[in-house]
Amino acid sequence: MMAHRFYAVYPPQSDIKIETNTAFSVTRLASFDNLLFIGCKEGLLLQSVFEETEENITCYSFSLIISRKVTNHPIADLAASRVTSIVLVLAGDQLQIFNAETLEPFTVFPSLNSVVSFSLQGGPAEKDTSNKLAVCLQTRILNVYRITRSRCEVTYSVELPSLAPAMLCATDVLVFATSTHYLCLDFKTKRINELFARTEKHVRPLITQVSETEFLLSGPGALGIFVDSTGASQRPPVSLSSNLSSLFCQDSLIFAVDDEFVSIHSAKTQEQLQTLVVKNTSTACMSLDGKRLFLTSSQAVRFPQIYTVRSETWDMVARRLILAGCTTEAQDCVQRQYRRLLDLCAERPATSSTAKLLFTARSKRVFTLMGFYFFEFGRLEEAKQFFEKSSLNVCDLLYRYVDLLPRNYTFTPSSDLNVSIAVQAQVENTPISSPNTIFDLAETLASCSKDKDPALCVRKYRIFLLEFLLEHRRSRIFEKHTQFVETALFKLCILLQDYVSANLTSEFSLSTTYDSWEALISSFRNVDVKDLFTFLIEHRAHHAQALLCSWQGDLSTALDIWRRLAFGELDDPSFPGPNFYLNTLVTLLLKPLFFHGDSPSLLRAASPDQLPTAGQPVGSPVHADLVWQHLGSMLTSQQLGMADQLLVQLARLTLWRDVGMTAAGPSNEPPARPSEVGRLLPSFPLSPENLLCRLLPEFPVLAECYLWHRIFDAGDKDAARHSILADLQLDLLLKASEGPAEEFSRYRTRFRETLLSPNELPLDRLFEKVTMSQRQNLLLEEQIILLCRLERHEDALRILLRERRDVGAALRYCDWCVLMHLRLRAAREALMWSGSRTPQRPNDLKV
Repeated sequence: MMAHRFYAVYPPQSDIKIETNTAFSVTRLASFDNLLFIGCKEGLLLQSVFEETEENITCYSFSLIISRKVTNHPIADLAASRVTSIVLVLAGDQLQIFNAETLEPFTVFPSLNSVVSFSLQGGPAEKDTSNKLAVCLQTRILNVYRITRSRCEVTYSVELPSLAPAMLCATDVLVFATSTHYLCLDFKTKRINELFARTEKHVRPLITQVSETEFLLSGPGALGIFVDSTGASQRPPVSLSSNLSSLFCQDSLIFAVDDEFVSIHSAKTQEQLQTLVVKNTSTACMSLDGKRLFLTSSQAVRFPQIYTVRSETWDMVARRLILAGCTTEAQDCVQRQYRRLLDLCAERPATSSTAKLLFTARSKRVFTLMGFYFFEFGRLEEAKQFFEKSSLNVCDLLYRYVDLLPRNYTFTPSSDLNVSIAVQAQVENTPISSPNTIFDLAETLASCSKDKDPALCVRKYRIFLLEFLLEHRRSRIFEKHTQFVETALFKLCILLQDYVSANLTSEFSLSTTYDSWEALISSFRNVDVKDLFTFLIEHRAHHAQALLCSWQGDLSTALDIWRRLAFGELDDPSFPGPNFYLNTLVTLLLKPLFFHGDSPSLLRAASPDQLPTAGQPVGSPVHADLVWQHLGSMLTSQQLGMADQLLVQLARLTLWRDVGMTAAGPSNEPPARPSEVGRLLPSFPLSPENLLCRLLPEFPVLAECYLWHRIFDAGDKDAARHSILADLQLDLLLKASEGPAEEFSRYRTRFRETLLSPNELPLDRLFEKVTMSQRQNLLLEEQIILLCRLERHEDALRILLRERRDVGAALRYCDWCVLMHLRLRAAREALMWSGSRTPQRPNDLKV
């Protein structure tokens, strides 16, 4: 079947509409060069220019140039000639001739009345400058005119035996139909030969010329009869439709048009070669060069659609080669067309822009199909090379992955890209099945491979798509489908999380590197949120679901999911661990603007593996309530280790930015900063007072840890908190004295450091509590430090000399007291000077 030329139907790019924007009915068409003339039932004659163009597919654009009312009757017949540049219009019984360029009356030829039918024959050669026009009058007189651009003359006249409603004028003969017969008039001998009788009066008489001496006539029994001028037939008839409206012949091919199909037959073998579907066709014409067939409906519409039938474009030829597995030949076809384009550009550089556009669009279509061909066979590297230079609609590719397109998006894959089945080239309305999915392909490929595991093939296809989309997601081939691409990438990162995580630090085929799996998926900003939520819930990707919630500004839901993951209530291997959850809570306070709706910057601002440990951070109260709630959840759920880490970070926050003036400008939220040091502030939950009220008396260990870091790391000078810390440490020390030695030693070291600090402490109360304790013998050194701070040096020396009998220790104590005294005095003076000379920052308030 590849031996003959195939034809295709090309739709119009735009509809033809007239200035009045009213409905009209097309009755006849005629064409030459790039002009199409349209005759209407309303007596309108339209001139339009057509052009072959590309809009995803090859189509034809029709631009209306002139619209003229030429008659009050429906136009019954229409013909045009390039030789003399005329258009002939038969309406009612009047035949008029118009200038084809202006649609003005042709002054050389006056209009004729009482006309039954006419036939216009163009010159047989390019050098001819005249037309032969045959006109049948109601008086049965047949006049033959010779028409040039400057004159018109009758060259032949004869009386016919009957009126001829249909005729065809050839060089030497005239074939015409009467109500009973087909006849042939020889111009030279004036003899009329009977060809055959018309037995079925309802069959429309149609005549077309097959060769110089042979004609094809619509005959009885839906047959096309081949005859010569004598009535002899040299070949069998051809089967045609019973309701033909038009019949044409060109290059030994017969084009039979009815109201639903255009069937193409071979004049040599009488075989039907191809059937094209064009519904509701009522009128058609063939261009004078025989390269195009124009068809349209006669229904009254405001915007009639004109379809074009012509031989397949070269990209369609390449498509047939690809479907046949001849990929090398298809590439050769593209190369041949490219060389022709280069020759055309060299010959006509100023007018070759349209040819360039056509070549680009068609070559991209070929490369798209080539890519899918190699995709079907698992040759993914070759598929990638062709996809990169194609006109790929990413939805066609995502459709084959089953679950990557959004579920609320209805998409019908292009049947032109379906290489899964063998398309019957000669019958264009062959039912088309859906293309193979990657799961179908994996089954086929696995059966031919060594491992026999379809899951490995599916993974291979997914990795291919992930890398291809990541590499090109911001390139021009996907600029119209950004949301589809990024939604699919998000899903692929979930399905291939192990692969992505393992390759982020290796030779991953990405144009941009990412610090973590979270950082990669956080770069997908234009996604279908509703579809992703459904997908993530089905795949139990809780961590990714929380990330998506945070980007959408739903911090409460995101933090709740991370809390449940950190507490072990949910399981997700992708979750980095409790430190990620804690780090997010801290980042909420340090950089709240990272969570305003769409920014995932927390993934870069703080590492999931470690919490900030140095510097003097400045907090923002914007999300203080959320952090307070999650601290309460940790305490209620006895997640004391996480609570301890969070409290360490809260202890270091002594400076708070005024929420009324943030880095992003004025906030709509009311200020929520504490106004006085040491006062309980219910509007600010993370104040030291509120935190201590929540921790004590139930969690003294956490309270001690919080105060320790707040005083010794953050430099809190509040005397009341120092007192609380010392009391807590002493209570914990006394309790630890009954437990393991390691715990006792740790608390003892911390308590000593507190006692040795130049802070104001309730020394008398502490000393009394130590001496009243049953474990006072274990705390002799602490007693000595307290006596020193109380300046009861004699009591301290008495203990060293009488109870411990250690003269060396007593001498060292004396030296230490001097140093301690100097140290305390220096600390007080430094505090005094720093308090008087250092102005407080207007937007930072110490708590």
